[in-house]
Amino acid sequence: MTKATMFRSSAQLVFRIAQSIALLQLCALAGCAMGEFSLSGGSTSSLNSSVNLRGSVYGGNLPIVGATIQLYAAGAPPMPSSGSSTGDYGVGAIPLIPSGSYYPGGAQGCSGGTCTSLPQTDATGVFTITGDYTCTEGQQVYALATGGNPGLGGTVNNQYIALIAALGACPSTGTLAGNVPFVNINEVTTVATVWALQQFMAAPAPGNYLAPSIGAPSGPAGGYGGSGVQSAVQGMVNAFNMVPNLVDISLGSSNPPKNSWATPEYAKIYTIADILAYCVNTDPISSTNCATLMNDATPASSTIAADTIQAAWYMAQNPMNNISALFAHATATPPFPGLSAAPKDWTVAVGLQPLTSSSATALQSPIAIAFDTYGNGWITSNGAYNTTGPVVVAQPNLAEVAPDGRIITQPITSYTASGGLTTTATQGATHTLTESTSSGGPKGVAVDLGNNAWIGNTFETSSGSPAAQTVVKVTGSLAAGQAAGGTTSGYFTYTQPYNLAVDGSNNVFVATSSKPFGVFANSGSTLTSGTTISAYPEFLAVDTNPAGPFVWVVTRQACQISSINYGAIFQFPANTTATQTSKSPITTSTVDCTSATNPITPNDTFAAAVNNPLGIAVDANNNLWVVNDGSSGANASTVTYLVVSKTDGSIPNTSAGSITTAANFGGVNLGYTVAVDGANHAWIANGTGAVIPVLSASADGVNPPVITSLAGTTGYTTGAANGGGTTASPILRNSRGLGIDLSGNVWMMNNTNTGGTVINYVTVLVGQAAPVITPMALAVKAGKIGQRP
Repeated sequence: MTKATMFRSSAQLVFRIAQSIALLQLCALAGCAMGEFSLSGGSTSSLNSSVNLRGSVYGGNLPIVGATIQLYAAGAPPMPSSGSSTGDYGVGAIPLIPSGSYYPGGAQGCSGGTCTSLPQTDATGVFTITGDYTCTEGQQVYALATGGNPGLGGTVNNQYIALIAALGACPSTGTLAGNVPFVNINEVTTVATVWALQQFMAAPAPGNYLAPSIGAPSGPAGGYGGSGVQSAVQGMVNAFNMVPNLVDISLGSSNPPKNSWATPEYAKIYTIADILAYCVNTDPISSTNCATLMNDATPASSTIAADTIQAAWYMAQNPMNNISALFAHATATPPFPGLSAAPKDWTVAVGLQPLTSSSATALQSPIAIAFDTYGNGWITSNGAYNTTGPVVVAQPNLAEVAPDGRIITQPITSYTASGGLTTTATQGATHTLTESTSSGGPKGVAVDLGNNAWIGNTFETSSGSPAAQTVVKVTGSLAAGQAAGGTTSGYFTYTQPYNLAVDGSNNVFVATSSKPFGVFANSGSTLTSGTTISAYPEFLAVDTNPAGPFVWVVTRQACQISSINYGAIFQFPANTTATQTSKSPITTSTVDCTSATNPITPNDTFAAAVNNPLGIAVDANNNLWVVNDGSSGANASTVTYLVVSKTDGSIPNTSAGSITTAANFGGVNLGYTVAVDGANHAWIANGTGAVIPVLSASADGVNPPVITSLAGTTGYTTGAANGGGTTASPILRNSRGLGIDLSGNVWMMNNTNTGGTVINYVTVLVGQAAPVITPMALAVKAGKIGQRP
């Protein structure tokens, strides 16, 4: 056993013993039932009727005495009846407990010098909040503990202490009594809350001392695109719901978290908690720990952090900053069992394994995701693989998952198919979502403006002549957290439908293996045929270009020369007519596809190449990000950035840039999909490895573009290289699909088609991206691609 291993094992033992002692002490005060490392709040009938929240504040494993407690309702202004949005990110939080006369510990009725203005923790770190506040049903509430003596004796007051715990939605009773019977506020709850809610927290600023404000803007009257939903507020609500995937606030523990379907990177969460404890458990008058932590956590040219919440927020927002120096603080006297070596970054991932009503896994090798208005994710799975035997029918193939990872809609495997491009296939029959041993099953999924999910049932062979596959439509959710309507239907296409996109007019475009797309006009059942182009168009995207709008289609095999397949990008006007006209297929500067096998015409060559392109995304400037999976030839594992004219939709030869990175940590390695977040950054799903590259172009999208990597030379990672262990579900495995939700979480689909491996979870990078409007069709309609709600 190495010294590091012995050190961590000892630290973990001390942590377990100290936490058990602490829980026993708290149980004696609050009343609870103890099991193996578990705590449940006592019945409210055993408490004073005026008490509606009880808890403790700990720094590491020591109670903090005299910490001041306040409850806040996050800022969420009502949607305006007219005009623009109100409120903003990180503002509008409302303190709920009025200043009054409290004894230390929370009891009211004192007088004179023993009084405090707000509830404080007593000599055991326990606080009691009496029933002297109310909250409004649906408000998101969080608890803040500031200052106090971290078990050092004497009159120490560490003004750098700021610890937080997200408590969730206020019930109809107007208090948290019974809903949150006990809360253990410590560094672990602080890490979980800050990372989940980082996009909705105010940045440190002079005078912003000990006042972490959480809030979201309302959005315009009627919601973006007339959706009736406050996209940013819904994103903040969903972010609060992510916290129980990272921590159990009654325990102050990340292993296990509250939600049983979640496996967070708890060792990294504990390491960050250890870093905060480096300051929390000290006297800032006799120690420089807090000043050192504030400096190390603060990025260059930023307002210096004033407390541990602000330090944590800086770490969350700048995950590549000062890793070695910060990790050194975790190794001094770690109260929590963290990592034995410094991580690659300070991002936090969680593996979510949604379960059906029968406790079966709802996902099997998930491959794509699309979000609806409320942030629910529709996920396609292409199931079990068997490379040596017969075709294995994938169960399940499509499921709807809530933002916190719960299963909402049970996996969908069958549907009734009729209509579409052909009427010769069997009409009105029941079909199943099936898969191929070589290429998998259902692939793309998109959500329209009515919250209906559309998927490409790629490899079903239907009866009739000619054989046909289907596009499947599932009636969407009626409201946040509700199950879908249950109507499932399919429409025939001649060939394999790979991926889909929806424009701002609610037209659904479908890329198939021999046609660029079919068009479901206004998402109706009538499918019109697009122009036939070269083989294997797979991904597509729609823009808001004033010269268009346009639909962009990438095809992996535009032409073939010397047995090498060369891809291309096609542009089509986004209209609903049966005939679509192609403009300027884009290939490479070294290949002339006009004279090749399976030529394309016309041919527009330019400086940066596309090679076996797969993913494509439009950014805030209506320019294009294209991911090349690099299976052969030049430009392997690259991302191509294209500046598109806003006058005529053309792509000048000089307007292309590309980033070529090695297939190692931090690089693009067999890139598969790309998504643009609300800060106009492109997130790449790598087909190999556990890295998520993040790229950005120049802010104005001018010619030529400037491409940088937000992750410097390393990138973001999960798994063994970053504290996730070797088998734990946070590990990112051969990501295919990637989506960004209303909260700024990055959902990555873990998928493989070799060796019979079935992966039954998704990896979520918590709060790391800027929030977006969902579904994508709504962002298109609102003209807010690549922008925050």
